[in-house]
Amino acid sequence: MKRATLHLISGPMFAGKTDQLIRKHQNLLDINIDKETIKVFKPSKDTRDINIKSRVGLELTCQPIENSRQILDLIENNTKYVFIDEFQFLDEELRIVVEELLAKEINVIVAGLDKLFNRKEFERYSELKEISNFKTFATAVCHGCGKTAFYSKRESNSESEIVIEGEATYTAACLDCHKE
Repeated sequence: MKRATLHLISGPMFAGKTDQLIRKHQNLLDINIDKETIKVFKPSKDTRDINIKSRVGLELTCQPIENSRQILDLIENNTKYVFIDEFQFLDEELRIVVEELLAKEINVIVAGLDKLFNRKEFERYSELKEISNFKTFATAVCHGCGKTAFYSKRESNSESEIVIEGEATYTAACLDCHKE
């Protein structure tokens, strides 16, 4: 019996996480997986676009959700795959919801940031990391020096830990440039 899996795609901003999520979705369609068995979600907090869009122009139609529990209400009996972009914006119920999906033999593919601008791990990332079967860590190019970037750096005076892109300027940074 095949078991459902959780694939966690993470890394800093500008690392191509959304590209990878969209490509995994396309790979399923390429091998003739019925589109009706795939559900795609993103947090409604991500207001940059109505759909999931990558920086290189790939796009995926999705269902915006207010909270993690909504996913369980929106899946159908024939659902075999659930894709979630920007998981870091979801609530503390996400791990429980993902575990319920896996128990229902639904494969889950998630993409999002691993760390805040201050290099602390997002709680959602830490929780999903513990239960994921596959982990893909994407890196970016440091906007300061061109080396490999593992971090997101925020240029903003906001005291809030999470600020949506557009309300602040973010760059990808290596450790040296992040410390500056």
